[in-house]
Amino acid sequence: MNEAFKYRYHLALLLAALSYTSLSVSTAWLSEKGFNAFNQIFWITLLSIIFAGFFAFYVFRESWKINLKEFQYLLVNALIFLGAFTTFCLAIYFGTPIAKAVALNYAYPLMVIALSYFLLNELPSAKHWISVILSLISVLVLIQVWTIKNLFDIQIGELMAFANSFFYGAIIVFGKKLKEDTGLSVFKSLFYAELFMLPLFILMSFILKLVEVEALSPELQLVFPLNVWLVLFVTSITGGLLPLVLIYYGTSKVKPYVGGILLLTEPIWVYICGLLFFEQSLSTWGILGSIGIVFSVFLI
Repeated sequence: MNEAFKYRYHLALLLAALSYTSLSVSTAWLSEKGFNAFNQIFWITLLSIIFAGFFAFYVFRESWKINLKEFQYLLVNALIFLGAFTTFCLAIYFGTPIAKAVALNYAYPLMVIALSYFLLNELPSAKHWISVILSLISVLVLIQVWTIKNLFDIQIGELMAFANSFFYGAIIVFGKKLKEDTGLSVFKSLFYAELFMLPLFILMSFILKLVEVEALSPELQLVFPLNVWLVLFVTSITGGLLPLVLIYYGTSKVKPYVGGILLLTEPIWVYICGLLFFEQSLSTWGILGSIGIVFSVFLI
């Protein structure tokens, strides 16, 4: 019990990776139901705001007030969320195959290292470098990167996928910096960051439409079946709010680049879900990649 308590911050990050898997599964399901990217992001974010506000201001009775410094940090965080939530959709829209976009996105542990150095003046040890490299190689094996056509062909879609990895790395590092510099609680910071992000997201969607980029077509749906509401409701917690809460909690005591390695266990859970729910076949490469990721976790 004491050993588990000692590693509770690491466990929180592993659970965040598992929790993020629900977002991948629900996004695939909602897309099959014809629920476009704009509505998925809008409704999951809106519901996450409501839940974060409930915990911040009703359960924990925090003050609604924020000062200028907190506002500035929260606005930066909102822009990071905006980039993280939209650039993957843009990568797919501009023609990047989804497997290639995923492979580029999983470069975010490298982004975490770079951002940790510039924002927190932290660098990984030799052991952590080995763990990062092993985890990245293992992910590439898991998704069988060599089967992706035109892997090294870089177009605007690939740049969007790279940007997505940058923004996800920024969520990890800047979340830690926000906590250290402002002292804001997790729920209050997430409430305001997502509250600031939502109108920016709507504005961005309209601007993209004006330039004839239909990746985030701003056509809000208000009526849909009960099962869609249920999936949105659950996903806003398990895939929207909960993983961010766990990331902020975990990285409060764990180095961001260690957090990046632990979060890279997400592909294992996605792979398992593919086997269970999407009739994906078990492969030798999938097993080897999963083993490599697990081993990289034990290295840290």
